[in-house]
Amino acid sequence: MTRLLLGIDAGNSKTWAMAGDMSGRFLGWGKGPRGNHQAREVGVAGAVEAFATAVEGALAQAGARIEEVARASFCLAGADLPSDYELLGSAIHVHWPSLSFSVHNDSIAGLRSGTSRGWGAVVVCGTGTNAVGRGRDGREVQVGGLGYLDGDYGGGGDLGRDAVRASFQAAFGRGRETALLPMVLAALGQPSADAFRDAIYQEALRPGYVLDLAPLVFNAANEGDEVAQEILIHMGTELGKAGGAALKAVELDQADGAEVVLSGSVWKGKSPLLIDAFRLSLHRTAPRAVHVRPRYEPVVGAYLLALEFAAGQVGPSEVANLEASLPDSLRIRSEEV
Repeated sequence: MTRLLLGIDAGNSKTWAMAGDMSGRFLGWGKGPRGNHQAREVGVAGAVEAFATAVEGALAQAGARIEEVARASFCLAGADLPSDYELLGSAIHVHWPSLSFSVHNDSIAGLRSGTSRGWGAVVVCGTGTNAVGRGRDGREVQVGGLGYLDGDYGGGGDLGRDAVRASFQAAFGRGRETALLPMVLAALGQPSADAFRDAIYQEALRPGYVLDLAPLVFNAANEGDEVAQEILIHMGTELGKAGGAALKAVELDQADGAEVVLSGSVWKGKSPLLIDAFRLSLHRTAPRAVHVRPRYEPVVGAYLLALEFAAGQVGPSEVANLEASLPDSLRIRSEEV
C-alpha cells in the first residue's frame, strides 16, 4: 500500500488540499470553500466540512482513500491561539479518528513554500499581516497576527485606511497636500471630500472599499508623493520589526542566511519602498537574514510539512520529484511576485 501524505491550506476565501507520496511526488489536488472557523458563517463545523471537501477532491484525483494517509498537516487561518489549536484539533480528530495529523497557523504553509531549509520566518502582508518564526528544531512562534490592538500594522486594509486618513487631513487643512486625495475620490466616485465623508458616515459605500485603495498608495508613491511614500516606509519598517522579532523568537536572528518569506499580495506593489524599508528594519535585528519569495502555493508547503514529519527531512531527491511532478497551477511564477 502506497503511503500518502496530505497538506491542507485553509484560508478566508478557499481551502486547498494536496496529496503526495513519501518520495515527494505530487498525486492529487482538491478545493473546498473558505475554512476559517472564526468567520461567523463558517464556524468549526463549516471549517471541517471545507477541509473534508478539499481532502476528498485530492484523494479522488490520487485514486486513494483516507486510510492510506500516513500524515496530514492542516495549516489553518484562524489557528492563532492555543485554544484554537485545541478546538480545531479535536474537531479534526472527531471527523477522522484514525488520522495522524498536526495543526499549524496558515502562515506556516507560506513559510514552508518559500524556505529552502524548512526553517526561518514568514511575514504575511495581504489583507492584514502576520509573522511567524520556525526554528531549526521545528518550534513555531507567532508574532502578532490578531490585529491592531495586538501590535500589528500592515496589509491592504491598513494601506487603504491610511490613504483615506491622509486624504481627509489634506482636504481639511490638517495635513500636507497629497495626490492621494484626488485619486481616492476618483476611485470611489465621490465628487468632493465632503461628499465622501457623508458617504462614510451614512454607510453608503460598498463593504471592503478600503482594500481597493491600497494600490493607489503605491501609484502615488511612484509619482513622487511624499505622503504616500512615508506610508509605505512606515509599513515596511513595522513589518521588518515583525520579521526580526519572529526570527529572534526562534533563535535565528544571528543566523547566516536565515530566510524570511514575503507572503501575500501587498508585497507585489509596484513601488520598491515597502521592501526597501522592510529590509533595513529587518537587518537591524537580524543583520544576516535574507528575504525570499514563495516558490509554490501554500498548500505545497503544507504537504512538505507532512513529508518532513513522515520522512524526517526533505532532501534533494524529494525536491527533484516534486519539481518534476507538480502542476503549474501550484507553482508561483516570478512575474507573480
